[in-house]
Amino acid sequence: MVRRHELTLDQFRKLEPHLPGRVGSHGGVARDNHNFLNAVLYIAKTGVAWRDLPERFGKWDTVDHRFNQWSKKGVWKRLFEEVQDPDLEWLFVDSTVVRAHQHAAGMNTGGEDQDLGRRVGGFSTKLHMAVDSLGNPVAMELSPGQSHDSKHALDVIGDLRPELVAMDKAYDSQPLMDELRSRGIEPCIPPKKTGRIRTSTTVTCIRAARASSGPSAC
Repeated sequence: MVRRHELTLDQFRKLEPHLPGRVGSHGGVARDNHNFLNAVLYIAKTGVAWRDLPERFGKWDTVDHRFNQWSKKGVWKRLFEEVQDPDLEWLFVDSTVVRAHQHAAGMNTGGEDQDLGRRVGGFSTKLHMAVDSLGNPVAMELSPGQSHDSKHALDVIGDLRPELVAMDKAYDSQPLMDELRSRGIEPCIPPKKTGRIRTSTTVTCIRAARASSGPSAC
């Protein structure tokens, strides 16, 4: 029986070829990758502390240590990239601020690799993300909380080649739009109130969206 928040066997089999510790891979064989992934999903979906992880997943500190090891080795990032099959007719880019405790930085690293910064409202990190036409995440990046959105747009888009990229007015930057068009990507960015007047951008995007999706159900 598959419990809530857990992977089915079919879902796990799609991920298994990309996981370390599988039979036939380099290094030691993991005890149970399926159960470990379920433990991580349980933490991510419920938000409980590691110490409150149900006993069926094994020792919480062992799962926590393994999660951190996979993070440091880039396993989660590789897994994220390997299983993608994006619909790149449209790409949507935005960011969100993640508040951090005032004592969050440091811990023997000097904070250089933690992407933490101070902005209005306190200590924070900013998550920049791109999702495809179906709303599936395809790229993400972290930055200090005070970083401006437009400075990270090209890094998030990377080598992706959507037909059109939609962003809010925080990304209203002529150099950014020029660079996107040079790559064959049409930007859909509403102008800032104090910015340049663009009569076609938003209207053209809406028409393109309606044309690509067929008759509206509204």
